[in-house]
Amino acid sequence: MLNKMTGIRLLMLAGLASVSVIPALLIAPEITIGQTRIERASLTGMIDWLLKRKKERPISRDPLQGLCLITPNGKIYSTNPMFLWQGNLKEIAVSKARSQKNFWNQEIKSPETLAIYQGEQALQPGRSYDWKGFMGDNPTIFAKFQVMNGQERQKITDELKALEKRLQTQGADEKTIALEKADFFAKHELWSDVLQQVYSVPNLSKDLSPHTTDLLKKICETEQNQPQVVKKSAMHSLKP
Repeated sequence: MLNKMTGIRLLMLAGLASVSVIPALLIAPEITIGQTRIERASLTGMIDWLLKRKKERPISRDPLQGLCLITPNGKIYSTNPMFLWQGNLKEIAVSKARSQKNFWNQEIKSPETLAIYQGEQALQPGRSYDWKGFMGDNPTIFAKFQVMNGQERQKITDELKALEKRLQTQGADEKTIALEKADFFAKHELWSDVLQQVYSVPNLSKDLSPHTTDLLKKICETEQNQPQVVKKSAMHSLKP
């Protein structure tokens, strides 16, 4: 009898164990997604990490005018970049590097500080461009950026597709995927694309904590960044 009761108890324990193990296996992938392996793969964590980076980010500033062109700057992946700035601009424009002729421009209505490139002329891999900020008829400030070459860009594209496919298979939501992509760009030190991904996060304004709502101000006040201003004497030569 004892052996029989012991056997029954062992079977009951085994049954309970299997019940507890199966949900754990089902929940594990979700926990892995929610508790991302890297602290910066949360919205506030990503922004804080970006601000604390010691590596200099190419940002153009004119403190006297209260202007700061944040992105795009330097090397970028996106051929439809996000333009992000601080200050009151009347218009922004894009030209080929060192060209006086602008092939895309957009009027800005205050208090707008963000725009997405929607020009008829596609930005070309390997090409360098200038983007200019206007407070009047002539550019007040400018920044330079370059779309990475085709081979390098294709490699990034393939890796992004693989990342997104893996995350979708794991059941990641849109916000998680956007932040993982931002983390991916951060590892490749593509700062403009990091910010573009961060700003693509669904319900961004609801998720921003009080200490990150002044993100633009914090980035523009980074001491390592040096101002790059269009001199008054050169303004007329840059008139579109």
